Amino acid sequence: MVRGDEWWGKMRCLSSVSAVWIFTARQHVDGPKNQKSTLEVYSEELRRRTDAICRFSGGVPSFEEGLRVFRDYFGELDRIGSVPVGRNFRIPAEHGDEHEVWFEKESVIKLTYPDFFGLRVVYREDEDKKCLPCEYFERWVLHNEIFGDNVAIPCAFETAKGLRVALVQKAIKGVPAELEEIRKFFLDNGWSSFQADGNTAWFDKERELVVSDTHRGNLIKTEDGTMVPIDFRIQAVSGAMLDAVKRMIGR
Repeated sequence: MVRGDEWWGKMRCLSSVSAVWIFTARQHVDGPKNQKSTLEVYSEELRRRTDAICRFSGGVPSFEEGLRVFRDYFGELDRIGSVPVGRNFRIPAEHGDEHEVWFEKESVIKLTYPDFFGLRVVYREDEDKKCLPCEYFERWVLHNEIFGDNVAIPCAFETAKGLRVALVQKAIKGVPAELEEIRKFFLDNGWSSFQADGNTAWFDKERELVVSDTHRGNLIKTEDGTMVPIDFRIQAVSGAMLDAVKRMIGR
């Protein structure tokens, strides 16, 4: 296994004089095709440890507790690198709501903002809008499963401002889908629309999933007309949250 600090040299998202370089990220470990990906293994263990906090405390884990679980787990795996003194990440090609983005040949490298693991699609009044680390990993497992993506999360970096998670994804050649094409993509695949935080979100009643952040830049239309999602927020819902979503849709 590559040590956490060695990922800095492997990733090399460094100064303006260095090109973004990406190692060959293998999503799946050796074994049969039904073998779990390393992303799934990470996701399940983070969820197990986070749920253990709930059982112990009898409440909902805070973001700080979830962050501590992630830092402890990735630390045990030696997957947290430290940024060398005087070095900075190369200027990103894009700044999103949740990630900074770099492009290299056929790969995309994304880094979360410090101590930030994205946003939930829906959430209770007593919950924060911010995802717990385990929810962020579950989101990408679902993105791979539902949309045929190949996201891998190889490591994280400890920076002066907080922990940043590195994500590797296949680059998709194409153009941003038009708004009507986005709507058609979801309707044709059996999703129903509703409003979440003032924005359009989508619900799959069969799989009990919700999706948001479906703007043009997150759905790419390839040369042959295929629609490829690249960065949707996707979340499983159940219980009272599922009932609330159904009420918003009117079902």
